[in-house]
Amino acid sequence: MNANEAAANLVDGNLDTKWCTNAGNTESGLAGLTGGSYYATFDLGSSKTFNTYTLYNTKTKEGGYDNTKEWEILVSNDNKNWTSVDYQVNNDRNLASYDIGSVTARYVRIKIYDTNTIRLYELQLYNR
Repeated sequence: MNANEAAANLVDGNLDTKWCTNAGNTESGLAGLTGGSYYATFDLGSSKTFNTYTLYNTKTKEGGYDNTKEWEILVSNDNKNWTSVDYQVNNDRNLASYDIGSVTARYVRIKIYDTNTIRLYELQLYNR
């Protein structure tokens, strides 16, 4: 894995970097789940209110690879107790925004249930 493929790049505001990982990669802040699935947790620094997230999937920048198709967005105020706010399955969209209702949280986690290599370019949160 190179520096442009770390999980932190998913929330760096730069569409030229990505989170790219597979069952053979490990990094701090990234944990493997059963079946080769992964999650990444992000600290927003303080509690923030948002109601929409946008995910830039693989094919927004790269052809020839499959999009991530199954994921869950979870939130927490203490990094221990998590609440699921969205779950997508069989979703092959390249770029899409999802309204999740008004949420206030300090931590955001994305769980990826696909077992293929993950290539995600950006996860953005909005309060619209």
